[in-house]
Amino acid sequence: MSNLGNGLRLFAVEWHVDYWDYLGYPDPYSSEIYTQRQSDYLGPQLFTPHVLVQGQTQQPVSSSGVDAGVAAALTVGVPSSVTMWQDTEADDLVIHYKTLDAPADAMLHLVMVERGISNDIPAGENAGKTLHHEAAARWYAVVPPDRGAILVDYPADVVLANARFIGFIQSPLTMALHGATTVETLLP
Repeated sequence: MSNLGNGLRLFAVEWHVDYWDYLGYPDPYSSEIYTQRQSDYLGPQLFTPHVLVQGQTQQPVSSSGVDAGVAAALTVGVPSSVTMWQDTEADDLVIHYKTLDAPADAMLHLVMVERGISNDIPAGENAGKTLHHEAAARWYAVVPPDRGAILVDYPADVVLANARFIGFIQSPLTMALHGATTVETLLP
């Protein structure tokens, strides 16, 4: 998108759902928590691919539909801000956060995403394919906004050099996003 160079940022997260795992190969990045997130948006009518832009389902799910949704989202200001930083003095991976002007009902969602990962699919509808992922959710927590710190209990196979954190403020009733940021992961 041409306007991404104007100081506007786009944060992508691949939320791998687990309801396709019965097809013969469980997705190693899937989680029932991610499936529940999708259910919070869609109710019982789950489908993939499900694309969200600025907390809203994009229809149609096509390159042009998603591009139009992203272009529209990049024209809207955000009313809240998120700041995150890693505690480089800790032996464990600890993320600190601070928010400003978050709505009263909003929560802060923290997600670790990993890029540069792939897996060979031995069975199911994608049998014989290699799937590549650039923003797979690997750890997720929801905390009250304001200020705090959280110990990140991430999966042992995460390559920290390929991970980063995304934090976003979201209202649970409207699912609207009110601010977001990212920080690269430093090795503890």
